[in-house]
Amino acid sequence: MFLLSVICALDAENGDFLRNLIDKHSDKLYSVAYQYMKNHHDAKDVVQDVFISAYKNIEIFYDLQRDEAASLLVKYTRNKAIDHLRKKKRRPDTIPLTYFEEGEERVYEVHDFAENPERRMLEKEKEERLISFIEALPIPQREVLEMKYKFGMTNKEIADALSLSETAVSSRINRAKISVLEFLKGEENE
Repeated sequence: MFLLSVICALDAENGDFLRNLIDKHSDKLYSVAYQYMKNHHDAKDVVQDVFISAYKNIEIFYDLQRDEAASLLVKYTRNKAIDHLRKKKRRPDTIPLTYFEEGEERVYEVHDFAENPERRMLEKEKEERLISFIEALPIPQREVLEMKYKFGMTNKEIADALSLSETAVSSRINRAKISVLEFLKGEENE
């Protein structure tokens, strides 16, 4: 939280507001992050990332009531925690390390944390194809997907925003998910 303290101290206009957000919500956000991360340090990292994101979008928080701000911060926390878990889940490549000890050959697997440029390029191409596919979805499906996953809105919030029933929103989301899953299965088969 050192970085956040520096931000609060240096930004005369928004620093006090951010400090107030941190004081009011950091314990709750830590609890949410810890539920996902199961690790004190990782949970603290997630909370710090959340408040940095909040700072980058501070103008949004000025207009929100306390409970609305808390709800938005919790959504940020869940999303950041899931992102952190996805990054941790990616296993690094291993490099076999062979050496001789007391006349005996020993082999150890050493993790290689270096980025594999070829794999990164393939992932980027796949990501670009997925984005193109999603952009080509019918507008009603694309719209609800973006609201749900890009902006973290609930089905009820989406229904209210689009003047639809929650059932209609769920149906559109399910159709979009099915389309995306079929696309991803086709990508795996290639």
